[in-house]
Amino acid sequence: QEIENRYHMVFESANDAIFILKDYHYIDCNLNSVKLLGIPKKKIINSALWEVSPLLQFDGKPSKEKAIKHMEKALKGTPQRFEWLHQCANNTIIDTEVSINKFEIPGEDFLLAVVRDISERKKFEKEVYISTFKGEENERSRLAKELHDGLGPLISACKIYHHNLNELKF
Repeated sequence: QEIENRYHMVFESANDAIFILKDYHYIDCNLNSVKLLGIPKKKIINSALWEVSPLLQFDGKPSKEKAIKHMEKALKGTPQRFEWLHQCANNTIIDTEVSINKFEIPGEDFLLAVVRDISERKKFEKEVYISTFKGEENERSRLAKELHDGLGPLISACKIYHHNLNELKF
């Protein structure tokens, strides 16, 4: 009983969403899973990972196909870590990082999935990318203007001097 109480305490107090899966379906989840997805626990239980995901993932591949592939690898003993799009109750899509590991209870294999919301990190990465792109574009424009306004007249002046030197007869 004491060990079970400790398990529940750790399970429920984790900062991340935790799901336990059997045969590709959720059989348990913690409170943060419910908060993350905005879906009642009773609707999460017995659903599959791809049922709380958009039809396609960010790479254009079907969620169901990708989910099964990752879970099969995990069931064979290779821990999986990957980014995943989840669809919340209000139909918003969130970026998550999923870690799936196999664990055994005598005679049965289960999967433990720890899911972390990385939406803020992805938003920040996008902002950094856009800022970098804009900075590079501004630098290209500045360099082009400098070449046009600075070197252009200089080259024209050299051409005129060269023409005038050719006109002079020594």
